[in-house]
Amino acid sequence: MRLLAVVSVFLCLLHSGGAALAGSVKQLAVSERTWGLSTSFIAPEVDQTFSRVRNLVGIHDVVLPPVVVDNRIVVLDGRGRLVALSEEDAGGIAWNVDLAEGTGSVYSGSIVYSDGTLLCAIDNLLYGIDPKDGRIKWKRVLRNPLSGDLVTLNDGKAVAALVIDNCLYVFNVADGGLLWHHEEIGASDIRVKGPLSVAYSHKKHVIVMLLPDGKVLCLDADSGDKVWEIGLGKKDLGVVGRSVVSPVIVAREVLLVNDSGALESVELSSGKKLWSADIEVYDVLGVEKTGIFVLTRDGKLMAFDPESKTQLWILDLDGIKGGGRWNSPVLVGGRLWLLGRNGRLLGVNALSGSLEESYKIPGAFTRPFMLSKGMAYASAGKQGLMVLS
Repeated sequence: MRLLAVVSVFLCLLHSGGAALAGSVKQLAVSERTWGLSTSFIAPEVDQTFSRVRNLVGIHDVVLPPVVVDNRIVVLDGRGRLVALSEEDAGGIAWNVDLAEGTGSVYSGSIVYSDGTLLCAIDNLLYGIDPKDGRIKWKRVLRNPLSGDLVTLNDGKAVAALVIDNCLYVFNVADGGLLWHHEEIGASDIRVKGPLSVAYSHKKHVIVMLLPDGKVLCLDADSGDKVWEIGLGKKDLGVVGRSVVSPVIVAREVLLVNDSGALESVELSSGKKLWSADIEVYDVLGVEKTGIFVLTRDGKLMAFDPESKTQLWILDLDGIKGGGRWNSPVLVGGRLWLLGRNGRLLGVNALSGSLEESYKIPGAFTRPFMLSKGMAYASAGKQGLMVLS
């Protein structure tokens, strides 16, 4: 790890000085359409979860899941505008602020809420924003665009930002101060746009970081010191950037996917290999004491026992019309929810693997939906934001 003085060459901190930089709400006009949502399929003795859709239109090219805070829906659009909508009155815009600084479209982005601050990354810009009025509290300029999503650490007091040349920054949420950074020697020339994010263990207080060349690092969350390092097997060492599934921490284990799609489990404390399955994974969700849920490249959803690694069930998704490629599963109340790129929404029993609900929503969906207060928020690209209730 380099000293803070070195990294200051690549980073600058700009304070807004208390001035409200939020744009005029007259620049946007958001309207709402509402209709009943019918199911394509619902299993016997299963209560229908969703029956109504609100479509919020007027926000350009919504891709990322929104954040709900203080009865406001905060949305980042494809032009880099952060917009706060009233949760009760969708047409009511509380504030909006342009964060892309004139850029025509956003290359990468992420938004999270932590410790009283909205954290928003747009390409190589990272902002801390007051959710009440959209005021920019602080701003950081990273040396390259963000990879994957921002991840909060240390009870929400810090945020980790991994950029596409594999340099990891950790900032203080309150004032944007740089706490530490980690850069692997020889890895900075690997530049790839992708979804790789870090994983954080609250119990062990460590960060696990996967690099596109298959190297896996475990770092202390307070200092950035290296705890252990391992390498995932690669079929073709000449291919760079094929590891695209972020690490997942489940209890005392880390789930990793190598470039050939094999799922591996290693010990969180040491990096020692514990288990593997050659099942061509393209996404994985791990929930402690519940299960390891895997989407495979050949269109299957599989569940494994988190302790014994016994396969519990398998569901073939290929025969389901209108799904396309599936986004990451979301587990809520004992049910796995899968949202397809083409708008097919499935509710799957997490214990049995049986399909219990199926809906069709208009729009193009490249991210999983977000749940808050019994509502499901799904970003539908040029068709705006879909709110299911």
